[in-house]
Amino acid sequence: KHVPMYRRITEFINKNKSIAAMQIGHSGRKAACGPPWTNFQPLTASDAGKGMPPWQGVSASAVAHRADAQAPHALTVTEIREVIDAWREAALRTLDAGFEMVEIHGAHGYLLSQFLSPISNLRQDRYGGDLQGRMAFPLEVARAVRAVWPRHKALGVRLNATELDERAITIDQALEHVRAFKAVGVDCVTMSAGNAVPGRTYPPLVPGY
Repeated sequence: KHVPMYRRITEFINKNKSIAAMQIGHSGRKAACGPPWTNFQPLTASDAGKGMPPWQGVSASAVAHRADAQAPHALTVTEIREVIDAWREAALRTLDAGFEMVEIHGAHGYLLSQFLSPISNLRQDRYGGDLQGRMAFPLEVARAVRAVWPRHKALGVRLNATELDERAITIDQALEHVRAFKAVGVDCVTMSAGNAVPGRTYPPLVPGY
């Protein structure tokens, strides 16, 4: 039902000789939280009365992203396939809505970066373990989106250059991520930084940190 409304926006943008782009993503274990002005406080039973009932997030492993958040459900291999299908469907809706570019969000502690990070991905199957295993699911998402997204339209991915934690994604690993996404047909990369690492004190969160 959102597609016709988005199409009004993309038609206006295209008519004015600009490019309309859509970012698609999955919150993973960072689901069921309040807005930014609450510091993304996890929803509780008391929020249900305000029309915002909490729900269980999913992730690579059953590891909460902060001490006051519920542990997510660790995705099974079957569920991973379902999530990949959902990403493919999101790309098709993006195309139908008239967007000229789509970006896969794989940064900021959302689901794909939860698989990429050795802190949040403790799996022992083919979707975890070493760098190649942790990249497997995000790359399958990229292949699925690329398969339905026209080659003459740009496909991007947003990635963490660092997680600001010596135990997590490093610059060298991030470069490996970039090379792998390029190999499966991603055209451009937006490098970002940061993740929800429990117990980690970040640099001051100011513009441009």
